[in-house]
Amino acid sequence: MFNTGKKPQKYQINGFKFFQSALESLKQEVYQCELNRHPLNASAVAVYIGLVSEVKSAAGLLDVGFRLSDLASKLHLPVSTNSNGYHQLLDRGLIRERVIGSQTQIEITGYAENNRTREESGGRSSGLNYFFVSEALFETTVIAQLVSATSAKGLILLLELFNSFHRDFPKGKESLRDVKDELKMSTLKTKLGLPSATRVRKVVDILSPLFSFTPVGLKERKPRELITRVRKAVTQLWIHKYEIHINPCCVIEKKTTTEPEALKALKDAEYRLRDLNVPLFQSDRVGIIKAYRSIVGEIAQFVRNPKEKVKLFRESMQFALEQLETFVSTQPGELKSVGAFLNDRFQKYVIQFLDNQSGSGLVLDMATTYSSTGAEEPWIWKKYQDYKEKLA
Repeated sequence: MFNTGKKPQKYQINGFKFFQSALESLKQEVYQCELNRHPLNASAVAVYIGLVSEVKSAAGLLDVGFRLSDLASKLHLPVSTNSNGYHQLLDRGLIRERVIGSQTQIEITGYAENNRTREESGGRSSGLNYFFVSEALFETTVIAQLVSATSAKGLILLLELFNSFHRDFPKGKESLRDVKDELKMSTLKTKLGLPSATRVRKVVDILSPLFSFTPVGLKERKPRELITRVRKAVTQLWIHKYEIHINPCCVIEKKTTTEPEALKALKDAEYRLRDLNVPLFQSDRVGIIKAYRSIVGEIAQFVRNPKEKVKLFRESMQFALEQLETFVSTQPGELKSVGAFLNDRFQKYVIQFLDNQSGSGLVLDMATTYSSTGAEEPWIWKKYQDYKEKLA
């Protein structure tokens, strides 16, 4: 159970979201695969992790222009190995290719359905359904070494460790060293499907750039009395279990989100764009986020009324998307840039919003703030002033 005391969560894994159900699907394919097909191999598990790390859309779509060769470089895998893993994932239905407009985009199966808040899913939630995997993983050769060792189960263990620490952080420990996990050698043998402690230690060594494994409960195993010229008398150290700590390079100080409504609006936009079959390039996605934050977010910080602030965040996005939907349906094939289109509609909505708010004290708040501090006014505020001058 998570600690619900006064100490706030201090740490979080610096990385990308990975869903619990996706981990369970991988485990099913690796550990309990049906008899009529082979277990998912290490290259497929590695490619799946890499693909999920590339998802920037709430709907689970990779940007148009994504290349498998780039992913192979990121994972430090040969292109042929990477391609083999990718096609395994397609065959198992863990990913799929979707034609959106004239472009083909890769979609992580089930990502959009899992990526919903309790409110969005109608309150149906039995607990935390995701964890974070550290981006530091790709600065190491851990994935490549586990693939080379044909250890799909080692990759599953890697994910399970990130999962475990993600769930430990809410316990509010003051020091990162106080956050730890423990696994018995017998448990590791079972998880990795390995018969000997020596082979387990090889996997542990591969994981060491991300997790430190400290032996606990060391015992000496005396040599047998019967010694021949072949068998020498050797005292062995027997490891009962490991105490595991996460490398600080995987962790950052936890930050709270100040504007959840903005995140909800951007998330809704990604679902709507997917349903409209509008292909999204990375430049479009980044441009939409920047435009929304610079145009809508810059003004929202001066809205004192909470209801009006929520209205600004939500309705600006709804207005822009409804305009886009109308344009796409009435003028098919005429959309040049989704980012530029939404940018223009954000501007129109915010200018109208400011005009409607002109008697509520918002304008005075803006004018007072910038005249007293000498800071540069937001670009959209200047555009609103031009709009007012033309009406005068």
